[in-house]
Amino acid sequence: MALLKFPKALDKLQRATPDEIYLALKASKWTHDDVYVFAQKQAVGFRANIFAALIRFPFSKKPKGPGGLPVPQDRWITLLAANALGYYFIEKKKPAEALRVLQPFAVYQKNYPYLARNLAAAYAQTGDAAKAVAALKFLADIGWEHMSSMATESDIKAILNNPACKALFAKWFKTGKAKNGYVVGLASLEKSLPRSFAPRARLLDFAALVRTLVHGSIGYFSLAGAGRHPYFGPSFHGYNKKQPLDRHFIEFLSLGEGSTFAFWNPGETWEANPAIVLLGSEGEYRLVADNLEDLLIKISKRKTGEEDIDQKFDDDEDQIDSRDVLQAWLKQHKVKAPKPPKRPSFLPWLKQRGVRSI
Repeated sequence: MALLKFPKALDKLQRATPDEIYLALKASKWTHDDVYVFAQKQAVGFRANIFAALIRFPFSKKPKGPGGLPVPQDRWITLLAANALGYYFIEKKKPAEALRVLQPFAVYQKNYPYLARNLAAAYAQTGDAAKAVAALKFLADIGWEHMSSMATESDIKAILNNPACKALFAKWFKTGKAKNGYVVGLASLEKSLPRSFAPRARLLDFAALVRTLVHGSIGYFSLAGAGRHPYFGPSFHGYNKKQPLDRHFIEFLSLGEGSTFAFWNPGETWEANPAIVLLGSEGEYRLVADNLEDLLIKISKRKTGEEDIDQKFDDDEDQIDSRDVLQAWLKQHKVKAPKPPKRPSFLPWLKQRGVRSI
């Protein structure tokens, strides 16, 4: 099949079957990254067909992308595509199709919490409460109890139809969320922050403030300690058994689409005021703030660069804005951003360790 330059050639396959798209990808030199990003911008049906083609590429110990190019992210992109395709079938209320796509990847639930959530939703739609609860418990086991607040309406409706799932959600909300308030997992935060960690006291004080505010009033996020970031787990590119990348990060804030903010340690010992970075849910990474104080100030001024946090409310929206409360709290606690030390640039640091931002 003769193809033109990406993405125009792929765009010509709008009416193609997953088989035809797979053959086109196999004959091309396009990376899985490029194809996945392209698919995200397409109409739902075409996007699903691209994902169905992507998941046909097998995993390998030494992964290579379509056309034989060395694309070490292929396993990660394949998992993202499978998860997105499974969710497509969940929305279509086709749980059998969703499970057909998701079950082969079930072993990666601990690496990718959204996979556990989607498996739970698919099992819930079939009425299998036991397997739905088992999938949901993966979230709790790795410290993602706050993921319950990020499920969409279709997921919630399917999951909560099962009394066992509903009871599990009720337990999470009882321990982590006040009525109409933010999800704040204080216990998991305390567990994930070493006693000697310099920003610990400031972050826990901020978490206590957030628990008193209406959800969304200083942005849409949740606070909790998290487990191993999916991109840095042992099943994925970037993992080094002797020096695993996750030891360089402490996650503490989650956005609605699954990305997290984390403290970043580029060296062997933690700085007194470590930088804050974005670990994107789909492989995007960037420096967010020079330190925790810088981040809190940026949240108060809507300058984090993340829409979930920075969005402004329309005058006719019935939405409480508590940024004045946060600004008063910052003033009361005399919060000022210290000058950052010399440290390597984040993306080149990742690239040196085999991780590329999408």
